[in-house]
Amino acid sequence: MMKRIYGKIKDFIVDYPEAAVSILFVSLIVIFICFVAIPVYGTMKVTQLRWSWDIPVYEYTVHDESQWNSAPDGAYDIHKEWEVSNWRTVKTGEWKDENGNTHEITHQEPVYSWRYYYKINKWDHVRDINNCGIDRDPHEAECELPFNVSSPAIGDLKRGEHTEYYEVFGVSQKETVRYNVSFEDWKKIEIGGSISYKKYRFGDKIWDIQFV
Repeated sequence: MMKRIYGKIKDFIVDYPEAAVSILFVSLIVIFICFVAIPVYGTMKVTQLRWSWDIPVYEYTVHDESQWNSAPDGAYDIHKEWEVSNWRTVKTGEWKDENGNTHEITHQEPVYSWRYYYKINKWDHVRDINNCGIDRDPHEAECELPFNVSSPAIGDLKRGEHTEYYEVFGVSQKETVRYNVSFEDWKKIEIGGSISYKKYRFGDKIWDIQFV
């Protein structure tokens, strides 16, 4: 039975080498996707917990920008230039080779459009205000910046919503590891205890945490 299957596969490869290569290539891609996407299981002894809250800070700044055909609302110091925006293929004739096959004669011509240059004021992310700890009391750092600024001037600052990160440190198979976890899981994990979990093979976040 196996010899018959092997023979058919061998015949297929000989008769359709390009199709065989394509099938092999697709199969390798599928195997790799499954290898990466299917969760793996692990266990670890917890040695430390850590939290971190980041507050993004934005500054109102001047941007020098450009775009085709028009300037956006809020733009100023506008000027425009007649420039090449792309190229188009133009047919100029035909010719026939010695076998009677017809071929086109073409060349590239520039296509011109107006390119608008301007200044525009925008909020840029310039830094983060971080607060972190290894206790059980996650909270923001002190920040007196407003969330919104009406009629902002160049150089004004504002803050955004904070982003929370929760980490668990420990030992797994004699190696020191660090993973990200949800806040709900982080609250339940105890230092000194052992947990089992799921994770993606190359990921740094764990879930489906069980206490063992």
